[in-house]
Amino acid sequence: MSAKNFFIPVFLILGFTFPIHAQQFASFYGTTIDVFDGDTITVRLAEQSRQALQRYLTPTEFRTSQIHVQLQGIDTPQRRRNDPYWSHSRDYLRRLLGNQMVNIQVLVGRFGQLNRSPNMMIGVVRAGRNGRAVNLQMIDAGWAKDDAYNSFGNSYVQAQWQAMNRRRGIWGDREQYVAENNFRMRLYGTEREYGRIQTMPYPSEGRGSGEAEVYKSKSPFRRGVGKVDWQK
Repeated sequence: MSAKNFFIPVFLILGFTFPIHAQQFASFYGTTIDVFDGDTITVRLAEQSRQALQRYLTPTEFRTSQIHVQLQGIDTPQRRRNDPYWSHSRDYLRRLLGNQMVNIQVLVGRFGQLNRSPNMMIGVVRAGRNGRAVNLQMIDAGWAKDDAYNSFGNSYVQAQWQAMNRRRGIWGDREQYVAENNFRMRLYGTEREYGRIQTMPYPSEGRGSGEAEVYKSKSPFRRGVGKVDWQK
């Protein structure tokens, strides 16, 4: 269940070296039309969002109004590798999203670029009127885990800890649980590993419907992830 190397965020802000300040996010809308696996979806952009995002889109994306989106800050079983439980993770994400209108919030880099790979946007997704990020809901349910080295911080770490303690989703499998528990204890227990953790800026709740816009998050930049007792 390791992260997809070719989807590593391009414009990651490193929390331990940059000063605290409001971060800018692009907020836009569309409808989910496909769920590939537990952290990758296809969205048909609302027309206002398509027009507003034109300079950020590839010609194909603009022509078709379709973009691929990776849910940032989480790690799920990968379909391409046929990881255990990848279909369970995908099916749960489908239940969360359905054919709903989704709000996508993507970090804007210091030079105005959106956080994306060549093939997809990378950000936080909210469905319908639910203000809770789908990224976090996947961790709550035990079908995703916190991205160990590029984390959204304490709320995501604690959500995984609770899901593991309650043996939700993947964590009902003892082999998966033990492997992750041992990994997290090493991660938080050694300076070498803990020092590799970066905390990413986190967007505020979804914007009003209809338009794509760039805004500054009111949420403070969160430093560090916090050590959790990973015990059975």
